[in-house]
Amino acid sequence: MILKEINLIQSQLQQHKANHGKFTIEVARLELLSTETHVRLADLLRSSGLGSNQKDSERHYLQALQEVARLEKLTFLEEKPSLLYNLRIDKAAAHLGLGSVYRDQHSFGEALEQLTKAHDLTQELISIEDSPDQQDRFGVILTTHGEILNLREQLIPDQATSENLRTALDKQQRAVGIFQYLEQTTSGPLREQTLRKLMDTLISMADTLENLELYEESQMAMQEAQVIGKRALSENNASSLHLHQQLCASTKDTMDARRELDDHTSTLHIGSKIRLHGLLNQTLNGKKGIVLATDSNNRISIQIQGEKRQVSIQIFNIRYWGDPEQNCQTLYDKVVAKAHDEIGLLRLELQILIKKSGNKHINTARARYNLGRALWLSNNPLETTQTVEELNAAILFMTQREPNHHSLSETEKVRDMALEVLANFETQGTLSA
Repeated sequence: MILKEINLIQSQLQQHKANHGKFTIEVARLELLSTETHVRLADLLRSSGLGSNQKDSERHYLQALQEVARLEKLTFLEEKPSLLYNLRIDKAAAHLGLGSVYRDQHSFGEALEQLTKAHDLTQELISIEDSPDQQDRFGVILTTHGEILNLREQLIPDQATSENLRTALDKQQRAVGIFQYLEQTTSGPLREQTLRKLMDTLISMADTLENLELYEESQMAMQEAQVIGKRALSENNASSLHLHQQLCASTKDTMDARRELDDHTSTLHIGSKIRLHGLLNQTLNGKKGIVLATDSNNRISIQIQGEKRQVSIQIFNIRYWGDPEQNCQTLYDKVVAKAHDEIGLLRLELQILIKKSGNKHINTARARYNLGRALWLSNNPLETTQTVEELNAAILFMTQREPNHHSLSETEKVRDMALEVLANFETQGTLSA
């Protein structure tokens, strides 16, 4: 439909130029409308989620920028400041759109270049004439810029610096301030969009704070996001923001629990003095020993004190010699409980997305990946089998519709690891090898 609009505008432009033979105000109006329509179509293609649209989206953004560059050279527009202003709004929107396309492709250098152009141009436009629309776009630019800086630090750890993370945090904090202000002044259908942007920025900021090891501040950001989710639900019981916040918080809680368990078990080393606990063989409970080595199946090889024999013990049956209450069992149980909560929310999200968007949508494929990954981390046969099923469904869609999407290779990687783990299960209900 929008493509037909572009073709119609182009036809009107050619006809008008043929009739008048010069650049007129009507031609300028049509040129501006053409540029706006290219950006609108590019936005629609980028966010459609139906597959194979990223290249077309990029093409229309670039087409809009080419048209703006050509028109900016015309001295005629200097006499029409309102036309020039609106033209530069489209230019800023096209740079922001391209930055988002390149972010999704993990082309971080190109993404940051486009976002910097969008940032500088939007600041210039705000200085000329401020408006809620301009502030909203500026907030999105800052959020996206911060998100990319944070994501790049995670995916390219060799280039990670605290300075980049601090820059990301500064941009996210400024974006939060913008959306908090807009929230107070926005009503109607646009309010939910503003609340979502505020919530997403807070969640992204929480990730950055955690990467900076500012854990209390990260938790505070997540709590603010929770307040927004509850507020959105009270204003509109059909709002999806509450579930979105719950899911992000649940995923973070599970990751925190896993890190806590990893931090605890990593302190076990060869020579650690331990005490055995919770074994079915009651004769071993309470005995002291020394860690000799790590075995397979999450087991530790122990030399029993005062005896010649050695035993292989699961990590959650081990307590520290000097601190009997410090053990892995409670931490492991906490991970399991958090993971079950997360899986339940991920299943609910997938059901909602299938009902809303159908199976052939990139958001549904991403939800399948998120659910599959959570199931795989549960580390037991039934959930690992379900992991493979969910990931295969996501891979089938992306192979057919989004073959160049960066998520495809990651999804295939997790699926292959899940298949390897599945093959290593010796007995139903046991941990993987």
